[in-house]
Amino acid sequence: MVYCDHGRGDFVTDTWQDHGENIKESGETWFAVIGPDTKPTGESKKAKQFYQNQYAATLAALMGLKFTAGHPVSDTIKEVYTK
Repeated sequence: MVYCDHGRGDFVTDTWQDHGENIKESGETWFAVIGPDTKPTGESKKAKQFYQNQYAATLAALMGLKFTAGHPVSDTIKEVYTK
C-alpha cells in the first residue's frame, strides 16, 4: 500500500510550489494497493470519497491485523479486498 501524506491539487500544476490550505484541491491525495489479497481493479472511477484516516486500519486489515486507534478513525477501505 503506497500513499502520500498530502495533496498538491490539480490547479496550475506547472507553477505549484506548496500544498497549503490556500492551494485549490490540495487536500486531495491518492493511494495504490497491490498484492495477493487485493482486487486488480486498476484506477477507481467510482464517485466515492476515501480519507487518510482509513489508511492505517486498511493496511492492518490487509496484513490480517486489527488496528485500534486512540482517536476517531473511519472504516477500512473494503474496495481493495478480495476476501
